[in-house]
Amino acid sequence: MRKGRSARFWLLADAGFDGRDVEWTDVVPPIRRGGRLRAWSRVLRAELVERAKASGLYGQRWKVETVISVIKRKFGDGVRSRKLRLARREVLAKGVAYNLHRSFFCGCVCLVCVVGFEGRASVVGLGIIATEQIGYTYTVCEVSQSMLETPVRTESLRFEAIAEKVLAGERLSLEDGVALFRYPNLPALGALAHAVRVRKNPHPYATYVIGRIINYTNVCWVRCKFCAFYRPPNHAEGYLLSDEEILQKIDELVQQGGVEALIQGGLNPKLKIDYYERLFRLIRQHYPQVIIHGLSPTEILYIAHISRLSVRECLQRLIAAGLHSIPGAGGEILVDRVRQQIAPFKDTAQEWLDLMREAHQLGLRSTASMMYGHKETIEERVEHLIRLRELQDETGGFTAFVCWNFQPEGTELPEVRKATPADYLRTVAVARLMLDNFDHLQASILTQGPKVITVALRYGLDDVGSTMIEENVVSAQGTKFILNAQEIERVIRSAGFIPKRRNTRYEILD
Repeated sequence: MRKGRSARFWLLADAGFDGRDVEWTDVVPPIRRGGRLRAWSRVLRAELVERAKASGLYGQRWKVETVISVIKRKFGDGVRSRKLRLARREVLAKGVAYNLHRSFFCGCVCLVCVVGFEGRASVVGLGIIATEQIGYTYTVCEVSQSMLETPVRTESLRFEAIAEKVLAGERLSLEDGVALFRYPNLPALGALAHAVRVRKNPHPYATYVIGRIINYTNVCWVRCKFCAFYRPPNHAEGYLLSDEEILQKIDELVQQGGVEALIQGGLNPKLKIDYYERLFRLIRQHYPQVIIHGLSPTEILYIAHISRLSVRECLQRLIAAGLHSIPGAGGEILVDRVRQQIAPFKDTAQEWLDLMREAHQLGLRSTASMMYGHKETIEERVEHLIRLRELQDETGGFTAFVCWNFQPEGTELPEVRKATPADYLRTVAVARLMLDNFDHLQASILTQGPKVITVALRYGLDDVGSTMIEENVVSAQGTKFILNAQEIERVIRSAGFIPKRRNTRYEILD
């Protein structure tokens, strides 16, 4: 079937699309094996058959029926949700699960089509076409890899041109990045990102680090709307870990073979530079083998402010005390329009970038990050990536890039719909193509879980991140996938790679 003159791709669909109210202009009828005609006259049917044969699609509906049968066997032929919004989400979740499996193992995707009350269509990730739910039934159709590559000449030609630039080692523009985000063929996008991953890291392994996040305090006055972890000063649930508690956590890390302590908290007005100097020296004294990967740019900017120090002097003192590298937290989206909406009291995008530049110049390495799926546009996601790329050109101080989707539960932004796994795959793939001067892309297994990350390792990622052992910030928003070393290695092997342990500097340890 092809929708109108502005068709974006050919679609093979179930009989649920045969109704005239769905507004499909071309219908490929099933092969007739006797019986009476129902919905159309013999003359009209003969015309449709000739049209379908000319397109080469006649006789293909069996593929659709096969997919429907598979989904019904695995997930049932109905939904349990009574509300329309939840029922649609349930149906799309089934389609995403099927897509992840098919895209990884077969290079094909399915289109989940839920025929609805008003017959209005909306585009959802993985090239999914969805309409509103009606009753308790759903229809699934399948589109092959070749079908996805042939239809839309303008988009296909644009993607081919971008692919040629990528393979030639040319840098992509903002317009290129936006076009990639909007390109419907997700498996093709992933294949291109994987080609870049292999070119940058041709080895047959994927890495991870045994580490632990230590949230030394949850007291923070900034009140970011996307955070469910913080407590304002003087709140009854506010805390500050004692030195003994922090050392105990690091001891547990060391006993498990850990090498990285990610020390991160909030902007606590009672903690000045001397607190961090004493804490870092204490950790280095007891556990010199553990790398202190700590304090976001936002935290460091505030420590410098309340300690009446320049940013450079503050960084120098922290380095002398034992700080080894900086996580990329606090970046969110490096566009001030977005930052004003989600965290109006936080540092600006330029302040965040300037802090990273200063740290890199002093020899501190850091990761870069992006939290997407809240108030930003696609253009702003790409702008964020370009600003990171520009700073990397200047300093070369970023070790890796990691992104995760916003988790709305328990925050001041409950109206935001949680991003799909397909959106994550697309985002990491585009990041891999845009960030041509980054050696590594790190997974966010905490928010996505092992199944999605298994697929994402074929979409540009080469690192699974940290075992974490403990995490409190994202977990406060209801999402928590914490895996031990054995489970992470199983994820890596499932993706077809050899697991290797690393340290914060991305040096292989085994």
